[in-house]
Order: sequence, then structure tokens, then C-alpha cells
Amino acid sequence: MADAVQGFGENVVNPISEKMGGQAQHPDPNAVYETAKGDVDLALSGARAAAPRAPAVATPTIQELKAASNAAYSSPEVVGLEFKPGALKGYSDRTQIALNSEGFDDIVAPKTFALLQRVQNFPQGATVTGQNVNSLRKTLGKLAGSTDPTEKAAATFAIDHLDDFVPKIPRTDILKGDAAAASARLEEARGNWAAAKQAEKMDKRIAKAEMQADVSNSGMNVENRIRSQMGKIAIDEREARGLTPSEVADARKIAEGSKTQNALRATGNLLGGGGGLGAVVTGIPSGGLAPAAGFALKLLSNRMTLKQAERLSEAIRMRAPLASSTEKFGQAFANYQANSNPRTLSGVAVAARNLSNNINEPNMKASIANLLRDLQSTRQGE
Repeated sequence: MADAVQGFGENVVNPISEKMGGQAQHPDPNAVYETAKGDVDLALSGARAAAPRAPAVATPTIQELKAASNAAYSSPEVVGLEFKPGALKGYSDRTQIALNSEGFDDIVAPKTFALLQRVQNFPQGATVTGQNVNSLRKTLGKLAGSTDPTEKAAATFAIDHLDDFVPKIPRTDILKGDAAAASARLEEARGNWAAAKQAEKMDKRIAKAEMQADVSNSGMNVENRIRSQMGKIAIDEREARGLTPSEVADARKIAEGSKTQNALRATGNLLGGGGGLGAVVTGIPSGGLAPAAGFALKLLSNRMTLKQAERLSEAIRMRAPLASSTEKFGQAFANYQANSNPRTLSGVAVAARNLSNNINEPNMKASIANLLRDLQSTRQGE
């Protein structure tokens, strides 16, 4: 691969550059080799027959994230929270006043203001629950996805104020439950659900690219299709909605490709596009390479890009609270193994409780509980 990249630069890029008045570039062959080696390792990591080494923290699946989100939404902390309607009316009043001070009113953002005013009309003697708050946030979230930039900004502003309001509900207004605990569980639920939906969208983009490549060119232009999908994320704010800046940056890198990837793709097309016909048309010597070499280079380039897209999907899932709590549990357990004492044991217990809150699998909860009992028994027997 390094030879192909070097040859493409010397035989194609430099002659064109010199004709256009530029200077030829002669990179260090050792540097080219090291870069190519890293890219080949990336591509082949998904194709090796040997089983990969298990990571310290398994990436949660989309199904696991959705299950954890549903468990949090229906958790006792959320379902059990009840407070007086006056507290929600106070949130509505304060938010409308704050919006007015920012230049928003019921004329420029009518839907957001209408919703804020509606929540003030709870019947006499009614109570507000954690699920009512979640429903309000979901509706505001739909407004935040509006194509009207003013309505979108106003709804996003109201959401931020709602998230800040819940954990600070005055104790005198709480009839039942713990507002701070309910707020934390709602935040976990939203985080897991958001990561699941974004990863799901990313996987659909990858699947769409593969399907289009299979239909149009026997799967050999899957790299172009994936780059096209990632390019939409990089340049279209609507396509990037819900992704973090670093995830958008990663999508841009996939769309643009590295120097090695671009040279590899170009060389593969040159040698393998039509059985090496490109080399004849351009008058560039192929060095005796058969069209099969171009096919192999193009296949490798496709695998590299596909692997990068799959890693982006994994990165999205790993930012979910479920993944974070799993990672923290693993770290706490490692700390206990390295230095067994009451403090590290307590750390495992706290991390296990947080992890248990994020999963909805009875067998997994039982396994964690058994592990804690075993650790505590071992500690007491010392």
C-alpha cells in the first residue's frame, strides 16, 4: 500500500502539479510507510479471523440503550414525584419573563408561549407528576426542531429553564417523592434515548450506503456512498442535529478522507477501474500490476471507510449514561482489586447502584447484587 501511495504521488500528482506551476513533493518513504501501516491496521481489524480482544467496557447496543431509557422513564423516582401546580406555574411565569427580556414574545414565538401558558391551567386540586414534566419537555423538544429559527430558539430556551427548574422545586411544593432524584433519572433516560436514536440514524446511513453500493456497483463504491452520507452531516445543520461537535468533526474526517485513503482510492480506481484501463488512457505505467491489484486496493479502501463509520456509531453509543455508568463500575471494581479497603469497596457499591439504575435486566441486577455480597463477605472475613 505504501508503494502504491508513493507511486501515485510521483507518477500522477507531481506531473500534474508541475504542469500547473507547482512544485513536486517527495515525502519520506518511511513516513509514508508508517501512515499506510496504521491505515491498513484499521481496515483489517474488522476482517481478521482471530477473535478481537474484548474491550474493558462493552459498547451498549441500541436495544440496550432504549431499554435503559424506558426503565428510567418508568422508574419509581419519576413516577413517584408529585408536586403542587403552583410550582409549575412559577416556572411558566419566570420563563416567559426571561424570554421577553431576550426579545421573544407571543408574536414571534407563538407556539412556545401558548404551551407555557397552557401548563398554568391545571384543574383545582390536581397534582403535577414527573411524567407530566417529561411530557412537557417532549412537546417543547418538538418545537425546538422547528424550521422557524425564532420558535426553535425560544423552545430551546424554555427546555433549558425546565431542566434547571425540576431539581430545584421548593420542598414546600413537593407532595411526594424526591425532585432531585427524579431529575437525575429523567436526564439519564433522555441521554440513553438520544444516543440510541442518533446511533440508529447513523447505522441507517451506513446500511443505506451499502445498499446503494450493492445496487449500483456490486458493492465496490461503498466508500463513495458512505463519504456522501458523512458529507451531509458535515455541511447540513439539520443532518447534524443531535450530534456533538466532535461527532460532526469525525463525520467530516470520514467525508474528506486522509491523504493515505485518498491516494489509495485513486490508485485503486486507476489500476482496477475497468481492468487497469485508466493506466492506458493516462499513459501512466502500471508497473506490471494486474487489475486484481486495483481491486484489492479499492476493497481495502472500502473497508477502512466502513470501519470508520462503524466506530462513529460506537462513539455515539458510548456517550450514553448507560455506557458511562458501566465504565465507572469497571473502574471502581479495578480500584478495589488493586487496593482492597473499605473506601474502594464503598466505591464499588456506589458505582453498582448507579449501573443497576440504568439497566432493566433482572438477571444482570441479580448478578451485580451477588457480586457485591461476595465482595462484602470477603472483606468481612479478612
